[in-house]
Amino acid sequence: MLHIRCGEDILHKLDEAGVPGLKLCWADPLCEGPWLPVDRALARPVRARFLADGYTHDFPSALDTLAGADEVLAGAIDEDEVVLWFEHDLYDQPILAYLLTELAPLVERGVRITLVQRNAHPDVVRFIGLGQLDAPALGALYPQRAEVAPATFALAARAVEAWTAPDPSALEALRHADPAMPYLADAVDRYLAEYPAMDTGLALSERMGLEAIAADAHTAREVFAHVQDHELHPWMGDAMLFARLRVLSEGASPLIRVEGVWPSMHDMQTDPALALTAMGHRVLAGDADWLTVQPQERWMGGVHLRPGGVDWRWDDVQHRVFARGNLPGPARVAEESGSHDRR
Repeated sequence: MLHIRCGEDILHKLDEAGVPGLKLCWADPLCEGPWLPVDRALARPVRARFLADGYTHDFPSALDTLAGADEVLAGAIDEDEVVLWFEHDLYDQPILAYLLTELAPLVERGVRITLVQRNAHPDVVRFIGLGQLDAPALGALYPQRAEVAPATFALAARAVEAWTAPDPSALEALRHADPAMPYLADAVDRYLAEYPAMDTGLALSERMGLEAIAADAHTAREVFAHVQDHELHPWMGDAMLFARLRVLSEGASPLIRVEGVWPSMHDMQTDPALALTAMGHRVLAGDADWLTVQPQERWMGGVHLRPGGVDWRWDDVQHRVFARGNLPGPARVAEESGSHDRR
């Protein structure tokens, strides 16, 4: 038996609870960065580079970690059962869709694919994830695992195809609740809000981080706690949020002023003081557009957001993503940045 969890938080607790089988930590957050519609072996170096640049700064180790997880997953063909342990948030749902798509062919080979999935628990007032549960509570969930239905495999395949597409239109079609994957629609909805906003150019997580600093959060840790408290379904780990905010503190027109060193995967104990710059206040107020002031390049699944590319924007009023022409290239950005400064 193989158990797969998108993190290490519950694996030792499953052992404590006496749940039998091999435990695999899947550590590739597919809700962030490039997710290309190619064979995993071809995509792996791209994902490793993204993880190294954003979090670890260690490409060989990132590549080895991904390759090791892929090897265990490939070996699932020799198991009697694969148990997936997931919850409802944005971090989990795209990974669940990917794993279900990869595991689907094993059903015909006699491998049983089962799922433990929760969005609430009677022992937890505000349920964020399975990591909040102790070993006995997790052990009690194990007999309740459910066999994955054909409709769930089919919807997971559609979700993977949509996430890896070169535009977000297919994801828009997945925003309707479907009992085959009951938490997918909300996760997709939250993901689309990570597209640059119409008025500021900020992803929702970036805006929430700036709002926290503008309110009463004075350090990186305080900002993370604020964002967690204000997310309906928290999904970003601290390293993920700090990587996003670090980008806002760099370049010629930063939005955040930093005193100290950002936490990293090598030292998560640092806690720098943060404050908004004048430009940070302007962007947060909607008086300047972050992508015009300082061009950014970013992947969202199969969509490449870059200067000169399609200017995909999240409209919080109409609650959907629109193509707003093309993003300005470097020359035009320089001109527009100058005009902002003169104003």
